[in-house]
Amino acid sequence: MLEASLSRLNSADTHTYGSPVPNRHIEPTVLRALIQACEHNHRLEVDYRSINDPQPDGRVICPHSIVYAANR
Repeated sequence: MLEASLSRLNSADTHTYGSPVPNRHIEPTVLRALIQACEHNHRLEVDYRSINDPQPDGRVICPHSIVYAANR
């Protein structure tokens, strides 16, 4: 139902377009470290970069779970 509505919406307005999805490739070694930290309650030191400021900012994180969010 939603898919049909979106299809009609896209074909009705020629001034709209979809934005490309950015590449979200994660190296297996990074994912493995995250999973192990979750399983063993370990901390990780990471470099955080925001969209507004691409300069790395060192942080210590304590991951407890991994969530898949397709468009984030």
